[in-house]
Amino acid sequence: MTTDGGFNPWRRYEPTASSDEDLKALRVLFAGYDETAICQRFGMPDLEGYPLSWLEEIDAMPGRLDTLVRLFNEGLCASEAGLPADALALLDRLGLIARDTERPAMVYATVAVVPVGEELMVCDRGCSPDGSDYPLPPDFVYPPVFDNTLRYLASLPSAPCDAMLEIGTGSGIGAIVGARRARRVWATDIEARAVHFARLNCRLAGLDNVTVLEGDLYKPVEGLTFDRIAFHLPWVPQPQSPYAFADGGEDGETVLRGSIESLPLFLRPGGQFYAILLASDREGERLEQRVRRWLGATENQFDVAVTELARKSPDGFLAQNLARGSICEKDIPLWMELWKATRTEAIVYGFLLVERHEGVREPVTSRAPFKPAP
Repeated sequence: MTTDGGFNPWRRYEPTASSDEDLKALRVLFAGYDETAICQRFGMPDLEGYPLSWLEEIDAMPGRLDTLVRLFNEGLCASEAGLPADALALLDRLGLIARDTERPAMVYATVAVVPVGEELMVCDRGCSPDGSDYPLPPDFVYPPVFDNTLRYLASLPSAPCDAMLEIGTGSGIGAIVGARRARRVWATDIEARAVHFARLNCRLAGLDNVTVLEGDLYKPVEGLTFDRIAFHLPWVPQPQSPYAFADGGEDGETVLRGSIESLPLFLRPGGQFYAILLASDREGERLEQRVRRWLGATENQFDVAVTELARKSPDGFLAQNLARGSICEKDIPLWMELWKATRTEAIVYGFLLVERHEGVREPVTSRAPFKPAP
């Protein structure tokens, strides 16, 4: 069913059991399915777009890489002839493909499979296999391929650590990247579907040092402490967004506030909290000052630093996002009412670092513009 109650003929993936042998075979099937190989194959500088002719050439591109890209990156139908019988049987067992009853010998993917750096990530697909719009369900697991996610991943430290937590893990990409550097990783998500995808992706990556748990923020890991905590924060006010991956709470900062208020319980001395976020400077209180207030009685144990990628007035933010199509005109009154109620002076997009310093000293609070590495 679609989100408006209508019938959707394109089946989406339903969580299913998978054996270690089948996941090993899946890794073999997708060998060479990476950004470099795909771009070389189709003569493109990056993965931003594909030839529009694909929408019309349903029977074209019979090769393995071409068929995998068409099915799992583009989300379109493809001919069974593009894959050997054992590969089709494997994808069937894992529930990753389905049959198009209107087109004999054609299949479509129930998921997206996207290369992200060195990792292969399974997530929800974003379109219907005939190229039409796909109504996203509320528990949609977002593809981790867009600029915000890539910036977040790039911000995570490369130094080793003992225990890491990723909050709101979604597809699990942050936990997987973290697990290459941490002895042990825990990841939480409020959506059961995201938990399943994250567990599947960790197994596909061959990792055995990640524990993925269902629950809100820190609730699944109560009693544990960490020396690294990471969060790609949602920011959309709740009345506007039905999607968990975007739902920032009543004022867009409820989830951020909850993640900061609990840091004294979960972040070890010397530990660091990393986040990419969209938040606000408000009358008489900049973002970093509000974060410090949320830390409560122990705030003098923490350093707080905001690195700005962008800072815009509410009017400038609206104009930019209307031009991009990421905000609908009907939502403007909600934004304006929210910003008036919260006395918002500017919208800040950037990184937040909160570090629990060791020893006794004056805490540091800072704001600086982002400077790319030379």
